[in-house]
Amino acid sequence: MTERFVGRFRGGRVEGNRPESLPNWLISTSDSDVAAEVTQLLGGHPEGRQIGSRTHLEIETKVNEVEIVISGPSALTVDMRLWHRRGLVHHCDGAAHLTPESARGKPCGCPQSITERKAAAKAFQGPQPHIALTFSLTGAPHLGPFLFHSMSWELAEGIQQTKQALMESNGPAIAALRLERVELKTRRGVAVFYHKPAIELQKPK
Repeated sequence: MTERFVGRFRGGRVEGNRPESLPNWLISTSDSDVAAEVTQLLGGHPEGRQIGSRTHLEIETKVNEVEIVISGPSALTVDMRLWHRRGLVHHCDGAAHLTPESARGKPCGCPQSITERKAAAKAFQGPQPHIALTFSLTGAPHLGPFLFHSMSWELAEGIQQTKQALMESNGPAIAALRLERVELKTRRGVAVFYHKPAIELQKPK
């Protein structure tokens, strides 16, 4: 996915070296005009944030769901990746290698079940999901494409159906991109929560 994008949608951020799950979408952009229009459309206030050597504007919006336009199946990429300090060491689609070219199409050896795949990834012995989606906002299509990237196992479980639906549809598709609150209890009975991403294609009218 090489298309330029004007900003990123994020469901969380890192504060003090600790990940923080957010209830509403966080949007980062380097374009002040984009930040101003996104703020007007989705609420929030642009704040400067240093990311590496560049300063970006972040908007913690007031919404956990946005209506988007997905141009087609090429706007959604789904694969599995395992990174090491020497770089990308495993890249597959869950069944066959995607890279390097010499291994492309050959069985990757990943387990079939999500449970086994999660366990392998947790032990740094297997890849994690890598989902990337470019889209435009129905409320401001002229701004251009935004990017959403996720490594969520929950999103990965149904993403192939979304990909297939995009391949079967004629032309662009309207979808809802949302953050859903999930509550659970730890083994000690402590209530915790997080927000998982979801992509829901809307049926044509």
